Amino acid sequence: LDITLKYRIRTETVESDGGTKPRIVLELAEPASVFPSGFDPKSGARIAGREQMIRSIVMKRLERSLSKTLTLEPIDLSGEWEERGTLEPVFGSSENGWLSLAWKWNGRTN
Repeated sequence: LDITLKYRIRTETVESDGGTKPRIVLELAEPASVFPSGFDPKSGARIAGREQMIRSIVMKRLERSLSKTLTLEPIDLSGEWEERGTLEPVFGSSENGWLSLAWKWNGRTN
């Protein structure tokens, strides 16, 4: 199956420790697109009954399990990097099928 999820990226400004910082939020822009591999929905072709049944089951499960919004959280470094601090999400963008995300290192240097 080919499954496509389309999220809209939004940057919010939130108050934090006496200042402001960006918060990156991904919002589900439309329902999941589920089709048999290689099927072109614009072709006018019909999906076989068995494939349509599987498609419906997968779509319903995705609707129940997917979050409508995802907020990028700071990444706490662990293991040998734990004492270095955290990575704070600061930027999110999507263009022509490419997703760009950036985190700012918010820590110490030894």
